[in-house]
Amino acid sequence: MPVTSANVLIGAATVSIADWVTNPGGASPTYADIGHTSAPVTLTSERENVDVEAETAFGVVQTRVIRQAYTLVVPYLESTVENMRAVLSQAAAQKTGTTPNFTLAVIDPSTTVGDLYKIVKVVVPGLGTNGLATYTFWKCMPSAIEAIPFAKAEPQKYTVTFKVVRDDSNSTANGYYFRRTDS
Repeated sequence: MPVTSANVLIGAATVSIADWVTNPGGASPTYADIGHTSAPVTLTSERENVDVEAETAFGVVQTRVIRQAYTLVVPYLESTVENMRAVLSQAAAQKTGTTPNFTLAVIDPSTTVGDLYKIVKVVVPGLGTNGLATYTFWKCMPSAIEAIPFAKAEPQKYTVTFKVVRDDSNSTANGYYFRRTDS
């Protein structure tokens, strides 16, 4: 493959989030932009393999993937009630009020799939005509939240690790976990 400097991409991410819906690749979810982030958004992929060894040969003769997991870390910098609702898996009904006066009544995490899971869209510099790449993570569960600082010299922020869950309601063309689209 030839060296192509244009394929080296640098730039910040814009992140939007929506409540999960069945077949999100075919639906039109309503996304809300989360605003500024305090650090890079990161995607991690982990795989677990099983190695097969034979009595009649030295070393591994075959390896198979038996587990795959993706995690997405989003460091929210804007401390809005809507961002906190998404991060804490609260139902939409737990947020009341009108702009700019909102209340979030935090209860046990919702067990309703649409409140529990989120669709996360990350737009970064890409290689398409418009120079954008859109990553759409179909079914994300907020699985870890770093401590939220309340300090005079540090902004409140929500650094959230989303576990990307396989979404069988999506077609293979959309990807079960996520899709990248250059435009």
